[in-house]
Amino acid sequence: MSVKYLRKIDYVIFFLAFSTAVLSVQYMKGGFKLIIFHDSPYPIDPISMVSKFSSIWRDIANFGFYDPTGVPLTFLYLLISPLQLLFGDNVLIPQFLFLLTIFNIALLSMYFLSKEIGLSKKNAILSSILYIANPYSIFYVWRILNTNLFLYAVAPSIILSILKIVDCENVKKYCLLLLIGAVFAFPAFANPAWYVSLLIVSFVISLSWSVIRRLNLKLLMRTLLTVSVFLILPFIGYFSPILFFQNPFTISSSIESAMMFFKFNTQHINLLRIFSLTNLSPLYEEVKWYPFEEVYRSDVLSMVFGVFVGCIIAILLFTKEQKSYPFIVTIITLSALSLPTTGLFIMEKIPWLLLAFRDPSHKLGWGIALSLALLIPLGLQKVKLVLLKKKLSIVAFLLALILLSYWSFPIFTGQFVPLDVKNGNLNFSAFGLPNEYMEAISYIKQDEDTQNGARVLIYPFASILWSSTEGYWGNDILRFSGISTISTLAHVNFRGEEEVLLNLQDQRIINDLNYVNYISRLGIKYILVRKDFCENYLQPSVRFIIESLSNKSNLMKIIENNCYILFKVINQKSTLFSLIIPSEPLNKSFKVNFDELEGVSTPIFFNWSLEKRGSAVILRPLDGATNYTWIDMNYLSFNDDSYYDFIRVEISNSTGITNVVLSFRSKEGESGFILPCTISLENETVVYLFKINKLEGIRPSDLNRIFINFNFKTPQSVFVKSFEFLNTKLSFRDFLTSLSLSYKKLSSTQYIVNLPSNINKKPFYLIFSESYDPGWKVYISGQQIPEENHFIAIGFANGWYINNVENKDHKESSEILIEYAPQKWFCDGLVVSLLIFTGCVLYLAKETLYRLVFKIYKLKLASIKSPKKRIAYLPPLHMTFCYKKIYGKHAFNSI
Repeated sequence: MSVKYLRKIDYVIFFLAFSTAVLSVQYMKGGFKLIIFHDSPYPIDPISMVSKFSSIWRDIANFGFYDPTGVPLTFLYLLISPLQLLFGDNVLIPQFLFLLTIFNIALLSMYFLSKEIGLSKKNAILSSILYIANPYSIFYVWRILNTNLFLYAVAPSIILSILKIVDCENVKKYCLLLLIGAVFAFPAFANPAWYVSLLIVSFVISLSWSVIRRLNLKLLMRTLLTVSVFLILPFIGYFSPILFFQNPFTISSSIESAMMFFKFNTQHINLLRIFSLTNLSPLYEEVKWYPFEEVYRSDVLSMVFGVFVGCIIAILLFTKEQKSYPFIVTIITLSALSLPTTGLFIMEKIPWLLLAFRDPSHKLGWGIALSLALLIPLGLQKVKLVLLKKKLSIVAFLLALILLSYWSFPIFTGQFVPLDVKNGNLNFSAFGLPNEYMEAISYIKQDEDTQNGARVLIYPFASILWSSTEGYWGNDILRFSGISTISTLAHVNFRGEEEVLLNLQDQRIINDLNYVNYISRLGIKYILVRKDFCENYLQPSVRFIIESLSNKSNLMKIIENNCYILFKVINQKSTLFSLIIPSEPLNKSFKVNFDELEGVSTPIFFNWSLEKRGSAVILRPLDGATNYTWIDMNYLSFNDDSYYDFIRVEISNSTGITNVVLSFRSKEGESGFILPCTISLENETVVYLFKINKLEGIRPSDLNRIFINFNFKTPQSVFVKSFEFLNTKLSFRDFLTSLSLSYKKLSSTQYIVNLPSNINKKPFYLIFSESYDPGWKVYISGQQIPEENHFIAIGFANGWYINNVENKDHKESSEILIEYAPQKWFCDGLVVSLLIFTGCVLYLAKETLYRLVFKIYKLKLASIKSPKKRIAYLPPLHMTFCYKKIYGKHAFNSI
């Protein structure tokens, strides 16, 4: 390789050496461990994650939830998978190579953009380093390895393409570069706010540069149309279903809460902090991410640096450096959206902007960082040109050195990924190699049931803290490996599901004799109890869980070490599908007959008198009475022996009671805890609905006393209209005695369920232990079960009432198809996006393709030996026009 060629690509060699060095220093300081963080989507097993995230139903977390953002993440996992296949079990080298690639894409794309606006080679290298090494990139890109690093890496190439398109310079080439850059940034669009921010920055730059170049209206519209086509059209198919498909149970941020977040995240922002890139929310959190945060938080330093940036902008404006204007306009626009006063004013007028930019420094800061990384070297270059005449160029060099030391020292010192995060008394690191968990992961993944949807229940539940032994702060190691787990309270499809998750770690539920029977019908086959949790208050709970699970005969201990214990369900089939054939009428109720209480002094305690009025009673406190009483159930007669899971109490609204608390005591001496209650108002009646926290419900005949506590300031009369026991459509007892069904998981959104042969045309209930969503549909012989037969079962699951399994030929079908219908919309949308992308690429590359085809024809014709020298073998007539268009009217004379 010649020296001349090496000099041409010396910047590439420098970038490669620089990025390798800084990453090596960072990994060395992290003990050569993997970077895994709670907000990072980086996987341990990307191949398994592809199948988990390729659909819009995310069944890897808890009981599943609707989330269309998995498709961009699948794109990330597909990129990483070849590295994983190449290096096998070594997860560190693929991550290092992945980050090395991202670093160099960012450096090179920024270098070419810098050269475009007139920077010298040295200043372009400086600009590239400033782009990847500034406070914004450290806190919002490298800190947690979020997917926005894809957008951050290719953003300069997208901006470069826009500038070239406006200048009408090799438009097709740069349209293709724009399209490729936008597609490469696709993983960042897992959060659509990043896509919105890209559109805002792109249109601000294209508009401002068009105005500066004094384009006429026709050229301006053509430029905007070109940018829109290649930034919007390829993603229409993906985003359209997200906009039009509304899930009523999806938890979305309201405008009010978004406004509250915006005010909180912008309270520390001013113009000088924006110019110095120290307006970042993590700097002002209680969590201390880096030891050097005080440097960036310093008011004096941020003011000095902000004034310095202001002077740079003033110099560029004074010298009329036109190519800097689009980036100055970008800084002004994004600053207006980020400042507390102007930002809130603008976003109140456009509410959807408020939802996207609750933390404007996060979602819009990359545009400011990119602009500053260009403007500062450009301003220094202008200053240097002036100072060279006075032999004072050393001043510009010192200014650049100060800038590098203030902004970029974490990159050079290996501190851009957190090594020692302090959260109160707890310390964590983003680096961790969870080797202890790999044994459990390997064992679980060898089980075919895991691939078929079997879940792992992880105790104790946590939000983000995982391991104090490894010093790792993360979400769930097993989820990063592609295993479906129930481990957090955050990932729910609708709010009612939280109660089911809380019940799973309730000590009464764990102690229940039917516990294993219950969890196996939730698709749970393994239970992992963590010992190395970070929250000290969980220690008593974990000791109880371990002791209780160890005493259950249908749980087998598989692995035990200092970090965890892994249990496996035995003698019980874990399944996601259950069948219930009701043996008695549903929606039963048992009403307490107040006639049996009239005149009896014992049932109503603490000197409360009872007066009958129709089918209701009036309870009056006597002198010295309290608001606490009970009903003695031994005085009531029971006509059946059914189980009930709710107690419903109706009280007149005129009594002024603030609340009613209920608990019970069984005849065996078991005391019930305070029952959770929902309150509703029906005309002049307040309805208190108490849920009984027992898996199988309770029988009134098993109760000794029901304790009642009326909450009011002074004792007064209570008008009780009714007091009754209820059971829902399907109680837990029905669920516990249900028939487990075999099934085949085709994907996260499609299942084939096998029905038993002994149904004998009886109506039955089908329970699918996945979070309820109206998008789940059941098909028997191609016919959909009516929507009104779909309901929420056992508090969270999908239930269907099915009264006919016959097909058109009046033969019983042995299989049921269950699928998530919205997936079709998204698949169609992705096909549309893929077709548009392919069409755009073919259109932009058509001349290159024509040249390629023409060369192939020339080679083919040259190989043919014709007996007649003057016979010409021309390509088909329909292609002649294309060749003449490219090569002119004499295109075929040489053949």
